[in-house]
Order: sequence, then structure tokens, then C-alpha cells
Amino acid sequence: MVVEQGSDLAVDAVVMAPGGTTGWHTHPGPEVIVVRSGVLTFRRFDGITCQTEKVSTGQAFVGAAAHQLHAADNEGSEPVDFIASFFDVPHGGATRSDANPPPGGCHGTLPSPPGPGIAGPAHGGGGGPSPSGR
Repeated sequence: MVVEQGSDLAVDAVVMAPGGTTGWHTHPGPEVIVVRSGVLTFRRFDGITCQTEKVSTGQAFVGAAAHQLHAADNEGSEPVDFIASFFDVPHGGATRSDANPPPGGCHGTLPSPPGPGIAGPAHGGGGGPSPSGR
């Protein structure tokens, strides 16, 4: 991953309560997430389809690409503790921009990446928008 000259890296430690959500949003650059405990449900929309994956304790993954619409939720009964690193943040700029959910919602789940380690962006599966509003 290449970081643009003249930009910052921002790191945020988050503990999300059961039922919590980040809401739909984008970032100026890509993000990498490490789940320290719990299960994080991560949804990304590429403008056509929506992909959902569940990421568990000890797993790291590339979340969303620059300006890609996405959201993360805690659908479990225990808190989710994760660290998010945001690349290519303009000096003094915001790490995120709130956004509306994708048209028709977002539904579908991909299998979790295998075991602890680093997973790349999700490919295939996921399904398209659904009327569920998720």
C-alpha cells in the first residue's frame, strides 16, 4: 500500500457495544482494521454490489478503498474491540465523511477469512442490494 506524499496516517482504537454501528461513510484513503476481540460485521458497496463479511478476534483485513462506501456493525452480544488505520488523510483533514446507505440497502454475508492473520478485500459472493435496508 502506497501512502500519498503530504498526507497523514490516523489510527483509532474503537470498542463498539452490541448493536453498535459506524453508520455508512467513506474515508479519503484506504483503511486496515485489526479485530482485537469480538466479531465485526463489515459491509462495503462498490457502486453495483454490496459485500458483507464477518471478521473475528485476531484477524486483520483491508477494509475499504479510498472513497468506498462502507459500514461496520456489531451484531453480536459482546463488545467488539478493533483498531482502524486510515491512510492518505489530508493534513488537518477529517478521517471520514458520513454518507447515505446504498440504494436498496446492503445484504449478504461472505465467509470469514481463515484463522488469525491478514485477509484481503472480499471477492465474489455477497449478493446485491436487498429491501432489508441493511
